[in-house]
Amino acid sequence: MRQLTALDQQFLALEDSRNYGHVGALSIYDPSTAPDGALTLPRLQDLIAERLPLVPPFRWRLAEVPFNLDYGYWVDDPEFDLEFHVREIALAPPGTDAQLADQVARIYARPLDRARPLWELYLIHGLPNDRIAIMSKIHHAVIDGMSGGEIMGALLDATPDGREAPPPLPESGDAPPSDLGMLARGMLGVPRYPLRMLSSVPRALPNIDEVPSLAAIPGLKAAGRVAATAQRATGRGRVVGQVNLKPPRTSSSRSTWPARGWRLTTRSRSSPMPWASTSPS
Repeated sequence: MRQLTALDQQFLALEDSRNYGHVGALSIYDPSTAPDGALTLPRLQDLIAERLPLVPPFRWRLAEVPFNLDYGYWVDDPEFDLEFHVREIALAPPGTDAQLADQVARIYARPLDRARPLWELYLIHGLPNDRIAIMSKIHHAVIDGMSGGEIMGALLDATPDGREAPPPLPESGDAPPSDLGMLARGMLGVPRYPLRMLSSVPRALPNIDEVPSLAAIPGLKAAGRVAATAQRATGRGRVVGQVNLKPPRTSSSRSTWPARGWRLTTRSRSSPMPWASTSPS
């Protein structure tokens, strides 16, 4: 068992009916150099199954502590089902970029199932010129930027020759934790909460005016100003006016809804490979 960090727990806590904590990527490939000139779902599933020893988070399931007494835990899923996570769909003819964007937006707008490892992978057929697309969707509590790069490095090879398959995963004899066991762990973690809060106050209080919902609490904003002044006086705070943390007004700044929009754009003339982005709609 591996306990979630405070940041991982925050990525889970931010989710509601309008906001999701998962991230995703869309890659478009020419499969002509693949065996028989095609990439099929069984081949993709076999590749993922072979590389699972290199990507442990793909088998981790969330185990929450009853009553949220402590941060949750990652546990190996004894009922892991690869076919649930690696799926296949096809666009209806003619398979335009707009159709692809709409399909990806619909997939991205669905929350991940917390009863299973928090990731999905889609093989998408029906693109023009016999191209195929692969869409990944994984919760931000599972990966950050660096670990996401490590996962891509484990799944993709630098040369067409590939690499030697890693040893298969050993059979896990550990039983999933019971609710009673998780409750006991949570009770042991309760005394740590005051220490966690106290350790975060020196970092949070000087910046309290940047959180409107907290700055509105009587007296708290004034306390934040005093703490910020003390930080600057001791040389540990940021210089006044050096950084403006208020985000600029953009088309993505409005209130979010469950639906998502996915747009394909071209990054530059020298790098014509399209990249994908999401925005609330």
